[in-house]
Amino acid sequence: DLTLTILKNNNIIDEQLNWAYGDGHLVIVGDIFDRGSKVTELLWFFYNLETQAEKSGGMVHYLLGNHEYMVMQNDLRYINPKYAFTSKLLNRPYDELFGKQSVLGRWLRSKATILKINDIIFVHGGISEEFIANQFDLERTNRDMRHYLVDTITTKRDSVYNKYFNSDGPIWYRG
Repeated sequence: DLTLTILKNNNIIDEQLNWAYGDGHLVIVGDIFDRGSKVTELLWFFYNLETQAEKSGGMVHYLLGNHEYMVMQNDLRYINPKYAFTSKLLNRPYDELFGKQSVLGRWLRSKATILKINDIIFVHGGISEEFIANQFDLERTNRDMRHYLVDTITTKRDSVYNKYFNSDGPIWYRG
């Protein structure tokens, strides 16, 4: 509810919850997961808003934060009790609701972790000096982190994990 209020107050959406920002860009820097009891509703809202924005020449950019990665990797420490109950009712692990075979799962796996618009870089956590020194490449980072969510080869996953998911990586760095 607060998200919708903020978007309305800033003329991003209208009273009917439709895109009203013309050719503007809305950037969401992750962590919709684990932030209350309306995670699924917000994901579907942004999924639809993205299409509306594109039709108006605008863009919705949903970046993946650490909680998106956590949920899609079955780290469910912070999920709202509603979703633990939903998972139990459906007799499916919560992370499978956002698996590669689901609409939202495929949509999330298409998203970037780092975005550059003009001279501004957007990321959930931050970009550390150590990360930059490790041959930082924006496109390669996004590609590798997307592949991490779909690749099942352990050696590849371990090397990606060690490079991107440590405390100096873009979703965890807080410096």
